[in-house]
Amino acid sequence: MRRYLVEAAFELLRARLVVAWTLKRSLPALLEPTTGILDERTVRYVRYIVALAANAVPWSSVCLPNAIAARRMLARRGIGSTMHLGVGFHEGQALHAHAWLEADGIIVTGENGTGDVTRLPITEQDAMGPTKWGTR
Repeated sequence: MRRYLVEAAFELLRARLVVAWTLKRSLPALLEPTTGILDERTVRYVRYIVALAANAVPWSSVCLPNAIAARRMLARRGIGSTMHLGVGFHEGQALHAHAWLEADGIIVTGENGTGDVTRLPITEQDAMGPTKWGTR
């Protein structure tokens, strides 16, 4: 478990740097769905360990870096995933954005917050327009 936790903390730091410095260049590649095997046990373990590491690092690790870190960890293990971006309003407050990662129907990161956002179209499959989370 310690090895996974160290890996998750490293990937969270790496993702934070990507978001801070190179997001404009990196985002298209990050949003491309990846393919691979499905190992549900590993997916659920990566979900657990990234959440644990996100609470342990000394900076605020929010949805996008968490999704990036989990995506890299899953890809390293040959597991495909899809990152989603959405926008919405918090009960009449200002507009906010949210990112979450999914692997074969399992939400890996960002499950909290998907209920009040509209998923943005990113792939050709999404070309019909944005949809409310869970309706397509």
